[in-house]
Amino acid sequence: MFDEDSKQPVKWQKSEAYDRIVNYCSYQERSLKDIRSKLISHGIYHNELEDLINQLVEENIVNELRYASSFVRSKFKYNHWGKNKILGELRFEQIPNSTILKAMEEIDEKEYLLMTKTLIKKKAKSIQKSSPSPVIIRKKIFSFLVQKGFSYDDINLAFEGIGKL
Repeated sequence: MFDEDSKQPVKWQKSEAYDRIVNYCSYQERSLKDIRSKLISHGIYHNELEDLINQLVEENIVNELRYASSFVRSKFKYNHWGKNKILGELRFEQIPNSTILKAMEEIDEKEYLLMTKTLIKKKAKSIQKSSPSPVIIRKKIFSFLVQKGFSYDDINLAFEGIGKL
């Protein structure tokens, strides 16, 4: 896929671009931003680019709601990201807000609270060895969870459900 001499992506012909981009989309959900970038990097521009994207959308090969829902499920379940971080990443991918809101419904509130509590307990266990002060432990846990994309309200709610560490 790269030109051996210049290490640049090989320019695709218009006739082969559709098959290649369908293959690119076949093994993982892609956002329109990903597809646009891929096509541009292989020399597909302007009308050809938009025509290909429209065709992919019409044939349901690319579906932003499906992409966003898959993204939300995987980042929540496997990466243990909070809603704020997921929301930010989907906005970075230029997913429309209405689509993001529908996709965020994939997160069950009870599961979300349970995961927040689990992360608090896990982090507390690892911190307690180095920091005996409950105030420092709580501060470090807050910092960790905010970095993972959890809101202060969600963290406080989880702490209330746990009680004393």
